[in-house]
Amino acid sequence: MTRRTKRKALAHIIEKKSLAIIEAILPVFWTIREYKPDYGIDIILELFEEKPGKTKPVYDTLGEHIYIQVKGAENLKPSKIKVHLRNNVENGPLQESEKFKEIEVFKFSIDTVELNTVQRMGSAFPVLLFLVETNTGRVFFVCLNDYIDKILLPEATEYSGKKTKTIFIPAVNEITNDKDSLLPLYLYAKRPKYHAFFSKVAYQYRELYYCDGYELTERAKHFAKLLLYNDVWDQRYNWATLSEYYKELQNVAEFGCTIDFSKTGDSLDNIEKAWDRNGDENYVYTEFEMRRSMAISSLWHQLSTINNVFESMSREWFLPTFMFS
Repeated sequence: MTRRTKRKALAHIIEKKSLAIIEAILPVFWTIREYKPDYGIDIILELFEEKPGKTKPVYDTLGEHIYIQVKGAENLKPSKIKVHLRNNVENGPLQESEKFKEIEVFKFSIDTVELNTVQRMGSAFPVLLFLVETNTGRVFFVCLNDYIDKILLPEATEYSGKKTKTIFIPAVNEITNDKDSLLPLYLYAKRPKYHAFFSKVAYQYRELYYCDGYELTERAKHFAKLLLYNDVWDQRYNWATLSEYYKELQNVAEFGCTIDFSKTGDSLDNIEKAWDRNGDENYVYTEFEMRRSMAISSLWHQLSTINNVFESMSREWFLPTFMFS
């Protein structure tokens, strides 16, 4: 008679398979660190970039990380759900119209204590759920922070009082060996840098409000240099909205103006025309100075609104929602 010994749980086998699949799909030069013991976060990804070296490639860290919950399952069955066109839930209670679209999703039941943990972390450091189909090697994702803020809370669902909550993971959110499928991960990993950028812009915008003339120009040049130091300008795998302002900030940092006059054919002498005394008989503002001041103020005003666009629209990317544009 064979005596029973300690058994390895099936959950441990699935977890091991899931981690192996994730490691095989992600770039080999990324670093995956497991949390043992874990309390809602299974792994953390550290992103690296490959660069040409003198004789062989080198790999530099991007200083970017993503927290991951890993859930494995076999034979995932997609289903279709209706998502109704709705308002921006940051500006008011959820309102849905009759217009809808159908999307394919995977339903997954998650422990509410895990959702509560993610909610307490806030949204600056994204926590992604990786749903791994262990028998096929496919991996799907959804950002839990955004799911909570944009879906669960607006729906006023008291999920925290229940043991589990069913969430919907869009079937299009698949991570593969194709580099383009990694774009969402790059965007999520850069989110702390975005938040740091937004915070600095908000501070600068308020400070520039109280400046004019020479002080405005010099302070704007200094502020522009500080913003350009932020690691949010890489054109690859980045939020395209930011790239629109990169050249203007470069011009401010170098010339004190959003326009590079060396490329326009203009000269400062040609546009130094009296424009306004601004109530001071002892000082005359030239047309160029007025244009420069207005351009600088306009640029920082536009920069200050990027945070609103990110919060109201970008955080709904890759969620099972249908929002007014």
